[in-house]
Amino acid sequence: MTRLCELKRQAVLLWIARPAFVYCLAMLLLSTALPKLAFSGAGDLDPSFGTGGTVTTDLGSQEYVAGFAVQHAGHIVLLGSSELFPGAFALARYLPNGRLDKSFGLEGIIVTDLFGDDLASPGAVAVQPDGKIVAVGIIVGQGAEYFERLALVRYNRNGSLDPGFGDGGKVITRFGQNYAGANSVALQDDGKIVAAGYYHGDGFPSFALVRYLHNGTIDRGFGRNGRVRIRFFSEDQVQEIANAVAIQHDGRIVVAGWASQDRSTADCVGTVGVFALARLRSNGELDPSFGNGGKVKTDFSKTDDCRYSFDEATSLAIQPDGRIILAGHGTHGENVPDDFVIIRYRTDGQIDRGFGSHGKVITDFFGNHDRLGGITLQPDGKLLAVGSAQVTLGALEYDFALARYTRNGEIDPSFGMDGKVTTSFFGHDEAVGIALQKNGKIIAAGTAHIPWTPIRDFGLSRYLSR
Repeated sequence: MTRLCELKRQAVLLWIARPAFVYCLAMLLLSTALPKLAFSGAGDLDPSFGTGGTVTTDLGSQEYVAGFAVQHAGHIVLLGSSELFPGAFALARYLPNGRLDKSFGLEGIIVTDLFGDDLASPGAVAVQPDGKIVAVGIIVGQGAEYFERLALVRYNRNGSLDPGFGDGGKVITRFGQNYAGANSVALQDDGKIVAAGYYHGDGFPSFALVRYLHNGTIDRGFGRNGRVRIRFFSEDQVQEIANAVAIQHDGRIVVAGWASQDRSTADCVGTVGVFALARLRSNGELDPSFGNGGKVKTDFSKTDDCRYSFDEATSLAIQPDGRIILAGHGTHGENVPDDFVIIRYRTDGQIDRGFGSHGKVITDFFGNHDRLGGITLQPDGKLLAVGSAQVTLGALEYDFALARYTRNGEIDPSFGMDGKVTTSFFGHDEAVGIALQKNGKIIAAGTAHIPWTPIRDFGLSRYLSR
């Protein structure tokens, strides 16, 4: 009888304490979820994208990503190549959530043969306001006649070739019997297309640009018969290649890349590579109000003439106020790792000393080789940069590497870990571009590779911006 009374008393106490018990249980469950909710912030992978924030796509062989673009609705277009189709451009389109867009091409993939058995090397892709996709690159002859020609392809919104552009959607441009190719493309407000890369006419390449009308024919009112060639050094043993092109709001064209000289002598071997930047008027003439006759060379590693130093600009962005941000990487010694390098110029081509440290920013990740692939500006003026960072010196382990900077060039401590983020896919991963979706989320694209294996896929990652 006493035992029964005791059980009843405990039952009454539990009933009275029930609200407190439920509250404690709720707090316990919430506390286990808090690390994922409360501590996710700018630079974290977005778990709603792909698998845990990343996506890889295998086309059946070794793939390589050259460039990408984000369409207005948030769809992502990747341009690359596959060893299964050596003479073709390969495109993949993804829904905003990272899934392949089955309405595009064949299950989200398009392979475009350009020139039979010859090799194709894709360079860059851009999306027109009407949703059409423009891709540029290089065709390399593999037969009795070796050649390099500039290739341009335009696709409709659904991925079909645009029959109203060039020859069934494709344009191949020759520079006489000389070599030429495109690494970048920009779209003008009037629908004209500017491709930038190199011209190989006298044994050594120089900057080259070609402008096309909306239907793919060369714009003869641009430069000389639609083509412009730019030299930065007048000496022999010079190589100059454009990697990026952009259009200012006033129609002037900004093009950037690298220029190198062999400064070897009888006593030493030395090569110098510098950031090379030029601005053209809308008709293709060099803009004399910019730099030295329209051109600027920046060697930020000056020591002496007998050295190995190579600075390569790979990407550029134009701020709303007209200032130009040029980004790439640099190595300053034969066995010295390279780092991200970003420089800002005023509208007249002079270095903006109010940016970073006397106009430049150098960013290192793990103390090893870092190579910058692309940059983009956020609406708030902050700058995002992406590329690859070598995790261990001497090893093939590379990660996607991102950094964010404030408007004045300082590393943004609110992003990732002290302004930097790295992401591993397969172990040897290299990002080539970065862009924003309409919701502000950050997309990085590149190639994911397992070292010492033939496994190499398209790779995408998405990050929170705040």
